[in-house]
Amino acid sequence: MKLLIVVGAAAAVVFGSATFSAAAAADPQDVVTTWKYKSDNNRAVFKATSTSGSRVSGDTTYTFLDVEGSLYNRDTRPASRGGLCAYVEWRTRALYRGSYVDGAHNLTQCDTKSPATFSSPITNPTYFDLRVCQIAKGGTEPVHCGDWQRAFQARIYRPLQTH
Repeated sequence: MKLLIVVGAAAAVVFGSATFSAAAAADPQDVVTTWKYKSDNNRAVFKATSTSGSRVSGDTTYTFLDVEGSLYNRDTRPASRGGLCAYVEWRTRALYRGSYVDGAHNLTQCDTKSPATFSSPITNPTYFDLRVCQIAKGGTEPVHCGDWQRAFQARIYRPLQTH
């Protein structure tokens, strides 16, 4: 049985409250989405732009999700007065050679003057979940976390089996 993941114009309805601007995409079928998520106390803010779509390489069609994000620390208090760093963690799942591959990543920003940035290209993605929190400098346990958000979900179609 083959598994088909559809991303792009057909997936526009699965992004929830995200904002779309297909005109800015590299291909007319690509979907460009902006995300903005915060910690539960609004002192950590994550903003990102994602581009999703599909490409053909030879006789293979693959889907992609490119995420470029910035993490802002809005907690101007010094650590001695309870100031914390901004923290974002994200989980992904992608289809690779017939198997699912899970990933978990995080980014911390203690500086309040400029954001921490990252870029995350994913081939054949099925989802991208994230939550924004705060964390003590050098800490291991995030606090003031917002809820986990499913920022991206591909529609997966399984063809009917014929007997």
